[in-house]
Amino acid sequence: MELGRYGNKKALLIFIQLFIKKEKIKEFVFKMEKEWRRDEDLSSKLTSVKRKLVKQTDLYIKSIYKVYFFNYLEKLETKKINGGVTQFGCDWTAVSCLSISIVCSIYLLNPLFMVLVNKFILHRNVSHTVALGLATPFNYEDNFLSYILLVIVEYRLAMIVAYELQCSQYFITISMDHLRVLFILIQDEFKEVICLPNDANKEKRFKETIQRHSRLLELLWDLNGTFGCLFAINYIFLSSTICFCVISACTDGSLEDLKTLCISILVIVNVFYCCRGGEYLVNSASEVSTAIYDAPWYELPNQYRKDLIFIISR
Repeated sequence: MELGRYGNKKALLIFIQLFIKKEKIKEFVFKMEKEWRRDEDLSSKLTSVKRKLVKQTDLYIKSIYKVYFFNYLEKLETKKINGGVTQFGCDWTAVSCLSISIVCSIYLLNPLFMVLVNKFILHRNVSHTVALGLATPFNYEDNFLSYILLVIVEYRLAMIVAYELQCSQYFITISMDHLRVLFILIQDEFKEVICLPNDANKEKRFKETIQRHSRLLELLWDLNGTFGCLFAINYIFLSSTICFCVISACTDGSLEDLKTLCISILVIVNVFYCCRGGEYLVNSASEVSTAIYDAPWYELPNQYRKDLIFIISR
């Protein structure tokens, strides 16, 4: 029951934050859509790089979908990319999401299991208990069918709340992955533009690439303002819950605290992937200057070198 109250408070705060920031999130998504690179606008090399990166994000999304829509029977495929290097993140994302779903299911359905064992195997009279203790306008103690229906409703509502608790982190992670793809593409694009022969087409592409890089930096800044509070809510609630549960479990040994601690530890994995995605994004953004520096930029005319030196120093 304490776990339900904790989840409801956190879900309410996330919902309020999503409602407040909905226009900003919408604006951010549309801005990223404008910057998204279509295959016909890219060279064959950049198209290949983009498709590999998008496949990684697609695996991440499918892993979440399979878990939260209960498609457990589909066997997880181990994708191999970059000449046989297994993509670590996506398979373990599915495992972590599935673990959260299993633990939540055990927690929510445990009272029903105990009632069924006592009632039909041990033939004892027991009260019909539920995990979340929702108030109902009817008495389910005398009606076993009503009790079963209440457990099912509680289970579905709790899974929806669990999804809402995690969906903000998934949305942040996917947004960072897409922005990271754009930064990786622009690294290779700078290399291509620098190596082009000096003509009118090079000057046009050079200006377009510089402007695109500036817009991507603006998106990177907007990402913090759009999703910073959502991540802070997840991080603060998770950290405080783990601290209190560890102290309570060590002193009182309450089963409720142990259940909450187990779910919190599983949620840490999603926070880890969110932090991991942010670290990869920052690295990709900073590696643009490295990509330029590794190319023969010093052989360009003076008008190009000034702009590139500014990017490298930034």
